[in-house]
Amino acid sequence: MVFNDLSVLVRCAPWTDADAALRPAINMPTRDGGLSWTTFLPNDVPAAAQGYLLGHDSTGWILSNSTHGCRASNDFGRTWNIPVATPAGGCAVYRDGMLIASRWLSFDRGASWRAFTPPAEFALFGYENVRRIGTDTLVRGRWISRDLGVTWVAMLPAAIQPPMAGSLAFTAISASRLVRVSDASAVQLSTDGGRTWADATVDTPLAFGGPRKLRFVSPQVGRLSRGNRDFAPDEVPLYRSRDGGATWAALGATGRTFFLDETTGFAIVGGALKVSADNGTTWSTPAVPGAAPVSDARACKPSQFAALDGGSAPRMLALLFFDASNGALFDTVGNIWVTRDGGVTCTKSAPNLGDNKAASVARTGSHGVWLVGEEGSVKRSDDPGDTWQAVDVGVGVGIPFDARRTAVYFADAQNGWLAGNFGRAAFTRDGGRTWSAQRTGLWGAVQQLQFIDPRTGWMLGEDGVIVGTGTGGN
Repeated sequence: MVFNDLSVLVRCAPWTDADAALRPAINMPTRDGGLSWTTFLPNDVPAAAQGYLLGHDSTGWILSNSTHGCRASNDFGRTWNIPVATPAGGCAVYRDGMLIASRWLSFDRGASWRAFTPPAEFALFGYENVRRIGTDTLVRGRWISRDLGVTWVAMLPAAIQPPMAGSLAFTAISASRLVRVSDASAVQLSTDGGRTWADATVDTPLAFGGPRKLRFVSPQVGRLSRGNRDFAPDEVPLYRSRDGGATWAALGATGRTFFLDETTGFAIVGGALKVSADNGTTWSTPAVPGAAPVSDARACKPSQFAALDGGSAPRMLALLFFDASNGALFDTVGNIWVTRDGGVTCTKSAPNLGDNKAASVARTGSHGVWLVGEEGSVKRSDDPGDTWQAVDVGVGVGIPFDARRTAVYFADAQNGWLAGNFGRAAFTRDGGRTWSAQRTGLWGAVQQLQFIDPRTGWMLGEDGVIVGTGTGGN
């Protein structure tokens, strides 16, 4: 880590570091460009109880320890303050000297603390992500306090129910009908555009955690499967609704899926691409009727993926199909695999995304693809998926250089949105040639976004809050 004092670097070693000499001292500064390293301990904190150096603000460093609380240094680690009263537990760093530790707040970098009384709803989502605006105002999700946390009021109308704890995914079937799912295995349905929600009926409890993906191919038929940002094994039950999300039934185990319509879909099963023609009830290897099976060197299966990638077979993160023939697969090591014959054969597309693997992909027009990588890069393909071009959205359109992009969606070939950390978003009305900033009302990272037309859309924040627009984001 490089801090404001650019002559000082700090390295952090975990307790399990292979070098035993590093284990007792997590934080080690150097003041000579790395030629020598020393250890430092905040006042009255023994070596066995050191905390992690969280970061810095405009005047120094902040260190957090679960037993001894927070410490602050105004001279970049040479000396440390002893807070007057330190609450139990570690702390989180905020701007302008503000710290938060469980239900305690400090506005003078840990020198003094005051009780923090948040709404009961905060218990669902934790106490992080509190933002200070001006002198006396604090904001957390849909709640605002104008007296530094003493009292809180909801910024959204009382008729709107609180967000679902751990909300992981949503989908819009129409302007009024939405479905959302949480990591607590709950599925809920809204029939008023997301203002109120009711539990849906699931015949078998959701058998997997982590990210999930909801997609409807008609007003009545939709599926729930494992989501894109997940590295767990592929095979989990696929759930299907035939009544617009009110009830859900478990089908056979499968992996990532993409359905074109009510009957035809693709999935990763056992590491290979499979196709279903019966609504996901059964899956088979794609084949051309009357033609001989293709060789392993060309098939969309683990051995082919491994051979072309020069190592072990990667798992797939996402599938995207335009029709029964043309599709793309995105794997965990940054490869993009393209098929032009319905999954009978696959070829490796360029470029390899490396560690910047796909976090969000979106179709646009008849054969366009937009992709946001895990590290925030934006790419597009018009052919679809054979070649890719980097997109420079610019740092002056609401997503600054230090705010990673996290989601992309296009309502049609011209109207699209990019969103990122800190609730930042940008939109285009000309197919991505130019971008402009928008305010979302979200504070954390935007996890997902969807528009059903150029004016009507929703965004899901990392704390479960869903915001909607009927004006194209204006």
